[in-house]
Amino acid sequence: MRHEMLLLACMPAVFVALVMGFVMALYAQDAFGMAPVGGALAAGAVPGWWSGRRLRPKHLLIAIYLGWAAALVLALIGVGFPDRG
Repeated sequence: MRHEMLLLACMPAVFVALVMGFVMALYAQDAFGMAPVGGALAAGAVPGWWSGRRLRPKHLLIAIYLGWAAALVLALIGVGFPDRG
């Protein structure tokens, strides 16, 4: 898979992840503080860095979309939590 094709194929997943991640990070920071938000970002950065160095482009694309699907399920569960108000 060419590098340009990999970039094009990853745009939807990255765009949705950035928007949802930003909104959920703002909510989590307000509700729980900055420490859990920083921990969540650190917990996601390490596997992302490792995957980018170890996987070939075809397998990396599959991993990105599987991770996106899992993140959407977790976001659905996270949004279902009751607010503290």
